[in-house]
Amino acid sequence: MQPTISKVLMWPVILLGLTSCSVPEADQPVAIAATELTARPDTLARFERPDVTQIAVNGRGPANKPIAVSRGTQPTRKTFTYDAQGRLLASLEPTVFGYEYYLGVYQQNRLAQVYWATNQSALSPASYSQNVIRYRYNGANQIGQVLHYQRLKDGEGLYRLIQVDEYQYNAAGSVATNRRTTLADSSYQITTWSQGKPASTKRFSRQGTLDDATEYTYDDKLNPYAGLYFPGLDPSNMGYASNLVETKGQFGVYRREYKLDYDAAGRIAARSIRLTPNDPWTLEHQFYYGQ
Repeated sequence: MQPTISKVLMWPVILLGLTSCSVPEADQPVAIAATELTARPDTLARFERPDVTQIAVNGRGPANKPIAVSRGTQPTRKTFTYDAQGRLLASLEPTVFGYEYYLGVYQQNRLAQVYWATNQSALSPASYSQNVIRYRYNGANQIGQVLHYQRLKDGEGLYRLIQVDEYQYNAAGSVATNRRTTLADSSYQITTWSQGKPASTKRFSRQGTLDDATEYTYDDKLNPYAGLYFPGLDPSNMGYASNLVETKGQFGVYRREYKLDYDAAGRIAARSIRLTPNDPWTLEHQFYYGQ
């Protein structure tokens, strides 16, 4: 059962340590209730350089976890590194200019922060990451906030808070709704979840005007990307348990269908895609596993 969500927005901007002002009432009754987190996050924070030596360039992990993914038949691969407990530690993807990496830091047996950088010609331990994501937990040890920081150009390890995600849970402990606020313009979006996946997202201006709404539909097949993204960093709902097969928004409906191929060990070896039943299957990604 989804919790009752009040129409009055209970997430004050003062929580962020910014100028105190009331959040206008939105057009839709989709506001998120206040979380158990009451301490204000820092708008400026200092972070250390990430220990990129932990990242295995070719991937490293147990036999049941993908350590590399290739696009179609391309030789380049996005790789994944897991720690000794089998938790996702890092991902590394070649780009035109170098690499994009994500590197997680675990403290007291839970994810504390993630370093994120792009356009790195080499993985240099002397470099600061461009972005840092910090996780804050509620009294039930659930992620209550995901704080997105961006490094100041002239700041040695100094970062500014640019985006905040807040999560609300139902009685079963599953995410019911989450709110994402962009601090630069105070715009925000509220996503309603169902069965562990985002079901719809509404985007609002700082005045509370509904700008856009999107609905998501999934199939019942296992998504090979599940678990390959850190919380709050999933692009286009790729990393959830099932595959996203329909996106319905202001620009129409986008549909696709997926086919999975398995290796001799029963692991997903490849995922193919087509847009209509009359289209041929196109190889989308191939998956490689640890030993």
